[in-house]
Amino acid sequence: MMVATDDSPCRQVHRFNLARSFGELAVLLSGFALDLSSWAKARGVRDGQRFLLGPDGRTDLRVNACLGSAKWRNLKERSQRDDTYSVGVWLNLLLVLA
Repeated sequence: MMVATDDSPCRQVHRFNLARSFGELAVLLSGFALDLSSWAKARGVRDGQRFLLGPDGRTDLRVNACLGSAKWRNLKERSQRDDTYSVGVWLNLLLVLA
């Protein structure tokens, strides 16, 4: 069994900050959208919405689709926060047990 340490790869919870400057990333995306915020909003992202990044730094589209779903949005803010962290902890446990 793998023992988790501080440097063990794990899923991490982050939040969208659509008011933030995206620097060089904005230049890379200029061929797709006027700015990253409008691109994200067009795809249903809300400012402050939580999302998970996997141990490899990538998103899991299925998990993040759930976190951005209408059902999730209808939860109270505290429930959204707590449930998102619970999903992250559960997925990290599965990662360690695999």
